[in-house]
Amino acid sequence: MNRSANAQESLLTRNFILVCMVGITSFGGVSLLVPTLPFYVIEIGGTTADIGFVVAVFAAVSILIRPFAGRASDIYGSKLIMLVGGLVTLVSSALYLWPVEIPVFSAVRAFHGIGLSILSTGAFAYMADVAPPYRRGEAMGLFGMSMSLSFAVGPLFGSVIQSNFGFTPLFLFLVLSSLIALLFAYLAAPTARAGSQGVPSLSLGALINKEALIPGILLFCMATSFAPMATLLPLFAKERSLGDPGVYFFVQACSIFGSRWWAGSLSDKYGRMAVIVPSLLLVAVGEAVLGLSLFTWIFLTAAAIHGAGVGALQPTVLALAIDRADERSRGAAMATVNIFLDFGFAIGSLAMGNLAPYTGIAPLYLSETGVVLFGMFVFVMFMRREKRSQVEAVVPR
Repeated sequence: MNRSANAQESLLTRNFILVCMVGITSFGGVSLLVPTLPFYVIEIGGTTADIGFVVAVFAAVSILIRPFAGRASDIYGSKLIMLVGGLVTLVSSALYLWPVEIPVFSAVRAFHGIGLSILSTGAFAYMADVAPPYRRGEAMGLFGMSMSLSFAVGPLFGSVIQSNFGFTPLFLFLVLSSLIALLFAYLAAPTARAGSQGVPSLSLGALINKEALIPGILLFCMATSFAPMATLLPLFAKERSLGDPGVYFFVQACSIFGSRWWAGSLSDKYGRMAVIVPSLLLVAVGEAVLGLSLFTWIFLTAAAIHGAGVGALQPTVLALAIDRADERSRGAAMATVNIFLDFGFAIGSLAMGNLAPYTGIAPLYLSETGVVLFGMFVFVMFMRREKRSQVEAVVPR
């Protein structure tokens, strides 16, 4: 089959829709907590440092679990990994309903992070398996749009529930969304690669895919720009009287949703780099505008700019990782890039929570601009060097 015929393969299959629904419901539940978690931590006696810690521990455990989840997906099949992750996510979501103090709540967050890490690794590997080769960017964009939909509605919905009814109904919605995600994972058919890897290997090379390292660095830089938002944005909005943080997350998610549609198709047509570099610039500009926000309209403009950059960047980077990975190690590749994503989020959240009392929140947003631009520089230099190496390998001396 030629490239033109492959490009016409249908994306909207039953399995594609089901895995998108897994993303919508599982990430939708988590997004309920984005604008409300800082206030819950304060309510049970925590500080800004504790906010940073409970956000960071959620991502930190994912870093430890993802390599094994990715390798298990390559060995046993991505559907089984989604089911295991969905079950752990459901149990951990139910634990939010018991009032606890910060140490125990941190353990609950860690358990929840383990479940979502396994579930999302399986879902990304499943998507990599079912996506047509010449429409990977578009497929990842559509998959990302499904999650963006949950992040568009979830934070605003969570903020409304918490402010009007309290935390218990909020956590009940979290449990319900986790249950529905598990059901959708169960209904998905096993992929053709299920059980294709034979004897398990837990070597570093099998757990960490080296071809996904550069895409992973890009997601690390992107995640550090997200970390101070999830950790401190509700407090920043209150400090500067910028309005409901749920509205910010709604605007940002809508922008992410819109940009993911066209970015995936463009990267399939013109190449991944043509989309990645402008996307990184948008992320950096959005971070800077947020740090300078003094009025609500500037605040929401920052959300739109940052969201457009993130929405275009993430699916394109994921497609790049799949392009570079061997067919037999797609689970490991998806796990590797998401490890960097989790690591950036964990480091960013922990650092921002601890630095905020000394620097204020706005300077931290401005500093993240430099991190994103540094990631762009590393990516451009690496791709140019790799391209020169490829040319030198085929041109006789």
